[in-house]
Amino acid sequence: MIEGKRIQPWVTSRTALVLAVLFLLFSLVIALSWHIKPLEERIPQALAKLFYPLDKSNLDPLRLLHFLAMAILAAWLVPRNWRGLTTPVMRGAIRCGENSLPIYCLGVLLAFISHMALLDISNGIAMQIALSVGGIAAMIAAAALLNLIAVKPRRQPRLF
Repeated sequence: MIEGKRIQPWVTSRTALVLAVLFLLFSLVIALSWHIKPLEERIPQALAKLFYPLDKSNLDPLRLLHFLAMAILAAWLVPRNWRGLTTPVMRGAIRCGENSLPIYCLGVLLAFISHMALLDISNGIAMQIALSVGGIAAMIAAAALLNLIAVKPRRQPRLF
């Protein structure tokens, strides 16, 4: 975390946890109302106009709140020194997070390529699994390569 000691007490407070869980439960009800007719009818019309449609092209405030609620829940559930964070799979995920913008761009490109492969070659479940596993492996490999070639700042020689 960027701010470390100033933000951690807020993130790990019980109030933040309760608000995060309530927001996630509320989000679950909204998401389920898209697929369950009786639930959709119980959502007030004013509330539906406020939340529908969620804008995926921009950073909708509700999507940002959902991300923050998930981060607070993760901060509560995952201990700081959890041994699982040192496994190869999690190290790959951490490296992808360290290089989030290039990995996101690669993911967009891989999604397009995978979609074309599904249309042209096969749309079977085995092909979908193979493309997903291959895409994840490609993103982890790219993140590892980006960490290896990261340019480290050199010390400037002193002139005086």
